[in-house]
Amino acid sequence: MNRLGLFSWVASTIACVAVACSAPPPFLQDPDGGLGHDGAGLNCGTPHVGCACTTPGAQAACGEVVRQSGTYVTCSEGKMTCTSGTWGACIGDAIYNKSVGSISLGTMGLQTSPGSCANDPCDPGCNDYVDDGNGLDAGDGLTTTDAGGVTLVPDAGGCTGYECLVAPCDGGTTTTLTGTVYDPAGLNPVYHAYVYIPASLPLPTIPSGAQPDVCGGGGNLPPSVSYFFTGPDGKFTLTGVPSGANIPLVVQVGKWRRMVMLATVNACATTAVPAAQSRLPQNQTDGNGGKADLPQIAIVAGACDPMECLLERIGISTSEFQNPGAGGKVDYYQADGVPLLGGTNPQPQTLLDNYPQMLKEDLIMLPCDCGDEYWATSGGGGRWAGNYNNFLNNIQTYTSNGGRMFASHWARQWMEGGGLTNPFPGVANWVPYWSEYGYDAPSFEGQINTGFVKGADFSTWMQNVGAFTTPDYFLINPVRYDTYSINSPASQLFVNYTGRDTSDNGVSYSTGLFSGPADFTFDTPVGGSPQYGRVMYTDMHLASGFNSASFPSECPAGGLTAQEKAAEFLLFDLGACLTVIPPPPPAFFSQTFTRDYQGVCPIGKSVVWRFFDWQTVTPLDSSIAFSAQTANTQAGLPTATPTVSLGTASGAPITTYVGTDVSVALAPNPSLAWLRVNITLNPSSDKSQAPTLSAWRQQFDCADSQ
Repeated sequence: MNRLGLFSWVASTIACVAVACSAPPPFLQDPDGGLGHDGAGLNCGTPHVGCACTTPGAQAACGEVVRQSGTYVTCSEGKMTCTSGTWGACIGDAIYNKSVGSISLGTMGLQTSPGSCANDPCDPGCNDYVDDGNGLDAGDGLTTTDAGGVTLVPDAGGCTGYECLVAPCDGGTTTTLTGTVYDPAGLNPVYHAYVYIPASLPLPTIPSGAQPDVCGGGGNLPPSVSYFFTGPDGKFTLTGVPSGANIPLVVQVGKWRRMVMLATVNACATTAVPAAQSRLPQNQTDGNGGKADLPQIAIVAGACDPMECLLERIGISTSEFQNPGAGGKVDYYQADGVPLLGGTNPQPQTLLDNYPQMLKEDLIMLPCDCGDEYWATSGGGGRWAGNYNNFLNNIQTYTSNGGRMFASHWARQWMEGGGLTNPFPGVANWVPYWSEYGYDAPSFEGQINTGFVKGADFSTWMQNVGAFTTPDYFLINPVRYDTYSINSPASQLFVNYTGRDTSDNGVSYSTGLFSGPADFTFDTPVGGSPQYGRVMYTDMHLASGFNSASFPSECPAGGLTAQEKAAEFLLFDLGACLTVIPPPPPAFFSQTFTRDYQGVCPIGKSVVWRFFDWQTVTPLDSSIAFSAQTANTQAGLPTATPTVSLGTASGAPITTYVGTDVSVALAPNPSLAWLRVNITLNPSSDKSQAPTLSAWRQQFDCADSQ
């Protein structure tokens, strides 16, 4: 149970918003004079701040005037502590109001002496009206804010969906799931995958196509019961998970998302998730009730680098490779590369000259087409013929609006513009075209840049998948050389050619051989803000030839080469968020607490409950609802009727201050001696944000009895 110290003296400022009021007055002077005053003029007939005390650490109830406005006074009730022989400051934790009107203060409520009440009408020794006497005890679902308000506690006081299936465990145990996230083929672990148990179903929809946000539309992670981000080994451990039958488990990287239903999860035990249930989806029916998610990928099949085989070899089903608009997740365009088996495919300009079509793609892959990209800019024709400047402008706009692009070797044309429009100025220093072929080599070693966190993780991942010849080095064959260097901070280097020729057992350095960038990325728009897109450029060809004249029979069998493994890591990273997105905030649940008020009036006067005021902050569509009941006794409040609405605070993200005349809300029923105000804090509909009740007050008057 949380003991909440509410308000302190914050209400004095708030009160002046709605009504004309003066600054908090000093203690009212004792009209009778001389009742227990000490030499400083303090009334020490009862404990007061500054009066002498005898027992160190002893505590006494106290009250102070916060403000006086019209016919009522606002008090702060609390406790003071005996320190060094003197009563210390009054630390208030309850705010209440009492009517002073034109009546004598000495006739108000139960009192120890007229002088005590006259000296301080908020002195708890002069009457029994101190709210509940102990401040707010609202349970585990509420907590105070730094400014003294009240807000919700995450994941407290309620549960929904799978949160309700988390079993309490004794002895420090917890219900746990362990496993490894794998690529669709089930071969290699996946770095920085988000693994989670959703709080409820269905999962939020992932939009298709390029989106202007840092996740390209793949960052809408729902509230989860338990979550984990994988490291270079792909392993995960989920604790505090629900138990029972048919528990959902989701693995997600960007727009790759697969959900499986675990048949049984044993409570208060550790369950190992089979690898087949913790891999990414192979196709659109692979998991999530036949509705798995994959990014929409466009690939232009080039003649010199069959990168479409990388997609097939990491596990994407060949059924997903189709002509654009046919329903597959890989839209197949053909440059000088092979066609799909038994089909005719559109040419590259039908993609790059059609910006609306480009926006339908999450990722566009432009592997090397043997230099035909270059000859097209020099007046040649062929498959790349078209409005080349428009191609470049579309590529720049597409990536700047969240699109992702993966390009290799001669697709450098789309990086530097080939002497025309430069869509990505300043990302790299390019080797001149006329000398590029002179730098080609059969086989070199690449070294991973471990000078940043993701680079170090990349190196560990490559070690885990057996790609290294020696630590941090792996074989690249064939080699292409297109950039002298990259420019930081615009570009980020991942792999660098070492200049070490592997043709002689990887140890000799040949004269004239080079070192320089092999793989780098840059975010788009280059040098602009905000940046939503990303481009990956590689000089590594993934293969040097074909096995047949069509896809997928062209693709080689067997395990991935070292450079294919590197490309796989970079491909999944390319589709992920540009920056690490924190997990969804814990869920909030509605909570209700009550405040009981007693109105004490002199003989011949009756309580009239007046304005209930509040100050709130309600983000998104969160709200705070207020209602009230009145009864002759406190015990009668829970069953008192009617319960009347005092209004609802809503509207984001503004702060509001509203007054409701309770007597009007109760009409035609009269105000009785006790009033209960019910306060319900409702989180936003997605349970991600909570409202805050910054302050509130209840006022009453004493009117002539009828």
